[in-house]
Amino acid sequence: MSKTNTFGGRLLRLRKRAGLSQRELAKILGVQESYVSYIEQNKRKPSLSLLLKAASTIGIDAREAFLLVHPEYESFLGTERKTKREDAWRRFSGNRRVLLRWRVTRSELLFLKRLNTLGTVTDPRSFLFVLNSVRQALEEE
Repeated sequence: MSKTNTFGGRLLRLRKRAGLSQRELAKILGVQESYVSYIEQNKRKPSLSLLLKAASTIGIDAREAFLLVHPEYESFLGTERKTKREDAWRRFSGNRRVLLRWRVTRSELLFLKRLNTLGTVTDPRSFLFVLNSVRQALEEE
C-alpha cells in the first residue's frame, strides 16, 4: 500500500492543504505534536475517537478513514452504497415506537449513530441486534 493510500499519508496531505502545522492539528485533536507526526508516518494507529475527530477536522469520511487505518475490516464492513446505510439509520432513529419500546437511551443512540458511520448497516433491525449484544456484554461484566 503506498503512503498516499494510508490514513497517515492522507492526514499529512490534507493537513498541509488546510494550512495547518502539526502543532496546530495536535492542539485541535488534544494530543502531542509528536503523536500527529507518528500517525502521519504510519508509525501509530489512532484510537477510534481520535480517528473520528481527525477525519472530521480534515474532511475525510469516517468510514473511509477507518478503512485506511484498518483495511483488514473492509470485507467485514461490506461495500453497500452509503444511501442504503443512511436510509437504514433514518428509518431506525426516526422510529419513536421502536426507540421507546426498547428504551434506547440517548447515549446508546449516539453509539449506534457512530457505528453507522463506520459500517454498512442496511437493515434497521440490525441496530437492535447490536444494541442487545452490547447490553448483554455489559451485563456480563
